[in-house]
Amino acid sequence: MERDSAVKIFFEHLEGFLYECETYKKTAERLGVSESCVKSWRTNKRTPNIRSLDKIANHIGCVTYQLIRNHYPIEYGNYRHNDSHIALRKNLETLFIKHQCFSMPQKLSLLHNQVSDLMLISYLRTKNNRLPSLENLDAMAQALGVKTYKLLFWEGYE
Repeated sequence: MERDSAVKIFFEHLEGFLYECETYKKTAERLGVSESCVKSWRTNKRTPNIRSLDKIANHIGCVTYQLIRNHYPIEYGNYRHNDSHIALRKNLETLFIKHQCFSMPQKLSLLHNQVSDLMLISYLRTKNNRLPSLENLDAMAQALGVKTYKLLFWEGYE
């Protein structure tokens, strides 16, 4: 299934913010991050993690998944409490149940071993959790046959 990656879509949105704001400094202020973050993202030296996406979305007033969804323009509202971990955990569990994968080996097999068992356990924990990188999120979405942004989509927002 051919589709745009979350990384590519985020960079397209970043280019839009840079165009609107005209400078790295103004873009960084708009997104609530440092200027060095914007520069390193633009030069592909780094990609934001999902917690950074939550921070950006909270700062600009949109829902996190919109930053990795191939839909323009971003819809702004009064969103200030994005927590992608909750949506990711809920969506992964729903997909595992749909595919009748209840054990850890079954879940890892469904994900085509894109993540380790310890990483997946950490993603699914309610406390002291980790969130996948955009690259890992893309790989998991592809293995699950869903669009990447759908892993962070929360129905409570729409």
